[in-house]
Amino acid sequence: MSDSSEYVRNSKRLSRILRHRSDIPHDEHGWISIDDVEVHGGMDRGLVMEISRMNTRYEISEDGERIRAFHGHSIDIDYGDPVEPPKHLYHGTSPQAWDMIRDSGYILPMRRTEVHLSASIGYAKDVAGRRSRSEDDIMILRVDSGRMHSDGYVFHLSGDGVYLTEKVPVEYVEHMTGDGETEW
Repeated sequence: MSDSSEYVRNSKRLSRILRHRSDIPHDEHGWISIDDVEVHGGMDRGLVMEISRMNTRYEISEDGERIRAFHGHSIDIDYGDPVEPPKHLYHGTSPQAWDMIRDSGYILPMRRTEVHLSASIGYAKDVAGRRSRSEDDIMILRVDSGRMHSDGYVFHLSGDGVYLTEKVPVEYVEHMTGDGETEW
């Protein structure tokens, strides 16, 4: 690819195709034929393969004929068997979003089908940083995922290490930090 802005534009386009385009045939696990990405998404095979090699959020099937996004779907996907999560998981957000979370009583998936949680503060901070304007606009929520699991909430683990669950009631959000340093 000739420049980073072109890569970003094409990566976002592939993301929309894999995560949100219900008009393109996909199986229950989110796999889409690369041929269908070419026909319906207007991206040639070489470009799809290049983006998937550079981005850990995508996976190519063993036979090289299908591709999927690990998570972030707005279309229903079967994420596989439930897993037991670590005792704590983290969610990156902003102070403004925290106000909405607190008011609603839940961390909700918003335009996705599942809430994304990380086993690392650093990863959660990176996620929150994608939409923030400054370090002051980043908040990390620590979730008592072990207790959630004991209370019957279901978790899945995506192929790139992101934990997924339907929603997180605020009663399981233990502590917050904005700078990535642990306060608890």
